Amino acid sequence: MSDERTNVIISPLPGLIVRILVKKGDIIKSGQVVALINVMKTEIEVRAENDGVVEDILVREGDEVDVAAPLVKLITPVMGL
Repeated sequence: MSDERTNVIISPLPGLIVRILVKKGDIIKSGQVVALINVMKTEIEVRAENDGVVEDILVREGDEVDVAAPLVKLITPVMGL
């Protein structure tokens, strides 16, 4: 039996959203780069920690974000007994 849960990808550092590399409905894999953030003139890759489907994009390119700001909401499968 499987179920679904919501998982949010957060910003690892404060910075400027340079690019969002996924869109609503995309199927993504763990480790996939979903966004680029400019932190002190360095681009940092933000990666998914889980497989899932993009449910919503919570920021826009050009947004300033704080550490732990929610960026992308995923629906991830949960396997049950």
